[in-house]
Amino acid sequence: AVILQTGGRTGGEPVALALGELFVARAFPPEAQRRSVQLLDDIRASMKARIEKLDWMTPATKAKALEKLAAMQPLIGAPDQWPQFEGLQLSATDYAGNWLKTALWHSSQQMKDLDATVERTRWRTS
Repeated sequence: AVILQTGGRTGGEPVALALGELFVARAFPPEAQRRSVQLLDDIRASMKARIEKLDWMTPATKAKALEKLAAMQPLIGAPDQWPQFEGLQLSATDYAGNWLKTALWHSSQQMKDLDATVERTRWRTS
C-alpha cells in the first residue's frame, strides 16, 4: 500500500496519492490530460498577450511578470511519475503501527527536503 502521510482528523491525507492514482487511472484518460494542458497553454498565451499590452506597467515590471508566467509549472490531472515511497514498509494487520510508521517516514522525508533544492514538478497535493 502507498500512503503519503498520516492523516484524517489527525493532520493529513493517509492514502491521498494512492487513491488519486486509482482515480486517475479510471476517470482521467490521457486525452483529458492533453485537453487540460492545452487549455492551460491557451490561458497562458492570453495572459502573455494581456501583460504585453498593459500600458500601466513599466517595461521592467512586464518583463518580471512574463518571467513569472513562463516559470509556472502545470500540475494537472496527475504527476508524470507517481511516487514510490521507498523505505516505507506497512503491514496489512497493523493499522495503528502503519500510521506511526507513515508519520515517521513522512517526517524523515521532510527533514531530507530541508537541504534539497525545490522540485518544481513534485506533487504536494492530492
